[in-house]
Formats: sequence, C-alpha cells, structure tokens
Amino acid sequence: MGIFPRAAGASCRGAQMDPFWRRVKMECPRPIPPPAMRLYGNGMSPIARLRSGISFLNANKKRFFWWWVAYQAVKGSITLSLIWIPLLLAWWHTR
Repeated sequence: MGIFPRAAGASCRGAQMDPFWRRVKMECPRPIPPPAMRLYGNGMSPIARLRSGISFLNANKKRFFWWWVAYQAVKGSITLSLIWIPLLLAWWHTR
C-alpha cells in the first residue's frame, strides 16, 4: 500500500488517488521507504530535488498564479480595513 488511498476503478493494480490534486496516479507506486529515507529526501541528490521542484512549479503555474491572486486580495482587504480606513478616519476627524 502506498501513501495515498486506493483509487476506485483504476486500471493499475497499485494505482492510487492523490487526495490533494484529485487525480488518479496510473503508475504502480513504489513501496513506502523507511522513515529515515523519507526524512533525507529518498536518496535524491540536491540537484535532482531542485529540478523536480522546478518541474512541479512549471507544471502547476496557473494554479499557483490564482492562489497568489487570492492571497493578494485577502491581504489587500485586511490591510485596507485594519490600516488605511482607520488612518483616513483619524485624519478626517482631526480636520
């Protein structure tokens, strides 16, 4: 058994459903490595880990862009309501 729950109706015997991205992983998964290997990056070199991270970011550009837009909207509304509106009201009442 892998790290994700089994996918219903998957064609590969070991195919599993990734709950975060909600898609079926069709390749047969490797067995879970021991905890020590998981802590130290499964034996990958730092360059290989960097390349896999960059390829992951490149594959999910649109998703991360919209997460960034949502983050900026929330951050802007909080800043507006907690900083700028009180400053404008204080300035307006001192005139």
